[in-house]
Amino acid sequence: MVVNSHNSIDLTASDIISMSDSFQESAILQFANTSGLFELLKEPVTAETISQSKGWLLRKTTLLLNVLTSLSVVVKSDDKYSNTPSTNRVLTKDGPGYVGALIEHQRLQWQLWSKIGEVISSEEPIEGQQELKLKKDPHANDAFNQAMLQLSKENIASIVALPEMEGEKYILDLAGGHGTYLSAIAKYNPHITGQVWDFATAREAAQHVFADYGVENQIEFREADISKASSYEGVKADIAMLNDCLHYFEQETVVQILSQVAGVLRKGGTLLITTIYMDRDCVTPAAAAGFSFYMMMNTAHGQLHPTPWLVDQMENIGFNVEVRNFGRVGTKGGKYVLIIGQRK
Repeated sequence: MVVNSHNSIDLTASDIISMSDSFQESAILQFANTSGLFELLKEPVTAETISQSKGWLLRKTTLLLNVLTSLSVVVKSDDKYSNTPSTNRVLTKDGPGYVGALIEHQRLQWQLWSKIGEVISSEEPIEGQQELKLKKDPHANDAFNQAMLQLSKENIASIVALPEMEGEKYILDLAGGHGTYLSAIAKYNPHITGQVWDFATAREAAQHVFADYGVENQIEFREADISKASSYEGVKADIAMLNDCLHYFEQETVVQILSQVAGVLRKGGTLLITTIYMDRDCVTPAAAAGFSFYMMMNTAHGQLHPTPWLVDQMENIGFNVEVRNFGRVGTKGGKYVLIIGQRK
C-alpha cells in the first residue's frame, strides 16, 4: 500500500483481497455474540465444555475458539479458553461498556447489504431498511434502540456538564429515540422539563429509560416527525437537541429542520447537534465516508452531511456557532463533534 495524498492510496492486490475477506471476521464476531458464547467464556473453560453446552461439534467448536483467539477477543491457555479483559468489558451483558446490542443490530443487516444495487436504484425504502424493518420486526427494533442507547453513553456526561443545562429550562430532544440524553440531563437538574420526539417504535425504549432515571414527572415522549412543519406549531423551548439524527435526511430536509427548530427556540436559546465529523470533500475522514454510505444503505434518504456545511446553514439561519471535538469514532480517523448554536 502506497499513500499518494490525504485521500488517495495505491492499494496492492493483497490489500484488495484483505478488504474483500474482512466480512469473515465480522461474521465470526457477530455469531459469537448472538450465540451467547462470550457469556460462557467469562472464566476459563475447555472447548469440550462449550461444545456440550451449545450442542456444537467438538472439532468445529475448537476451530471457532481458535479463530476468536487469533482475533484477540479470546485467550487460550493450555486447553482452556476465556474472554480477554476487553471482551468481558464490552461483549458480556454485565460489562460496563457492553455493546452487544450494537453488534446484533449490525448482524441483522447481512441480507440488506446484499442488496446494494437495489438500494442505489430506488428512491423508496426497500425491504430491510429501517423505515420498513423496525415497524414490523420487534427484535430488530429492540436491537436498534438498545444499540443507539449504548452508543450514546460515552457522550452523556459531556452533554450534562454543559453550562446551558443549568437553571430552569424546557428542552426538546428531537429524534431522541431512547431519550437517554434528556433523561440524564433531567436527573442532574430537577428544574429541567421537556419532551423526546420520535416515531412510535421508540416509545417503549424511551419510557423504560425515563423510569430508570426516575424522571417520568419531568419529561414525556411525543410521537412526532421532525421533518414535518406541523410538528412545531405552537411549540417553544429553551434548548433543542439534534443528536445523531440529521444523517437520516437529505440536505434540503436538513435545512428545513434547522429552520423549524430555530423558530421554536426562544431568543438566546441553544441548539445542540452531535454528529460524526465530515470534511467538505465528503471523503475524509474515511470513517465519515463509510458511515455516510452506511446511512444510505439503512435508510431511503440517509447520508452524513459535511460539518462545515452544517455550520454554514446554522449561521445563515441566525445562529452564533461553535464546534467542539467530542471523541473518536472507529479506527479510520473518525471523530464526533458537538455543534453549539446560540439563537441571536
